[in-house]
Amino acid sequence: MLYLIGSIVLSSYLTLSFKVLQRVGIPAFQAIVFNYITCVITGSIVNGSFPISAASTGEPWFKWALLMGSLFILLFNLIAFTTQKIGVAVASVANKLSLVIPFVFSLYLYNESSTWVKIAGIIIALAAVFLTCLPPKQNQASTQKKLPLVLLVSLPAILFLGSGLLDSLIKYVEQTFLNEEINNAYLITSFATAATFGILIL
Repeated sequence: MLYLIGSIVLSSYLTLSFKVLQRVGIPAFQAIVFNYITCVITGSIVNGSFPISAASTGEPWFKWALLMGSLFILLFNLIAFTTQKIGVAVASVANKLSLVIPFVFSLYLYNESSTWVKIAGIIIALAAVFLTCLPPKQNQASTQKKLPLVLLVSLPAILFLGSGLLDSLIKYVEQTFLNEEINNAYLITSFATAATFGILIL
């Protein structure tokens, strides 16, 4: 229960932090890049050493770490953009309710159990995402009016699908390639990939 509460609190803070960055005038992309640099440093300290080496490139999980790192920085920037241009509620709902995608993925590939309560939860989550993606009323005064209708609808939808597919990818790699010995190396490689792409773009 403690981990669940921590996950909810920190996930909520993540989305709100992008709104704070906007108010204080800090570019979200720069903050995201330095976030991943911090992840690499912190992860290496906790791990006791920097786990990435030349031998890592030959590991079967390495290409998946590169893909996941690329998706990390792409999706984080999409969350930031959606939060700042459309709103915290839309970004939070689209991002967090994407958990229905890895759940369905797990049912299909790993034969995890499902109950009518879980199925009802999926239906409600999909309905919530759909209703959140609906454009605001014409008389609503907000920054949303500055965005084309197609972006108001497509941004949350892309965020929902992207976050769900990323979570499914994490589950697949965890089940197929990882164990306790190499888990840290995989995560830090993913963070380093995201940081590297971000630094190159900066």
